[in-house]
Amino acid sequence: MLIGETGELTDTWNERFRQLHEQFGIGWCFWPYKNLDSNSAVVSIQKPAGWDLIANAGSSDIRAFQPGSLPPREQALAILNAYLEAARFGNGRINDSYLNSLGLVAP
Repeated sequence: MLIGETGELTDTWNERFRQLHEQFGIGWCFWPYKNLDSNSAVVSIQKPAGWDLIANAGSSDIRAFQPGSLPPREQALAILNAYLEAARFGNGRINDSYLNSLGLVAP
């Protein structure tokens, strides 16, 4: 048996959940590896300035879509490029406490 895609709660919850699985020999896989501005991931990506403009556009109701509500193309491209730069492994922040809750140690 394998329990997967879990683990975005607190470090304490993660640790207890992991220990329970290990006690009963149940395989586990925690998720996610990277996340935006979160301590509940191995690596945290810094949210770029203007990210909320992209997030709001991506989560808006398509039936109520208004083209004028989108950021200009150049601005959107700059925000997305800043996100890609922040997502590079060397630019992320490793969350030691999250790794410790999984029984792992950051290199």
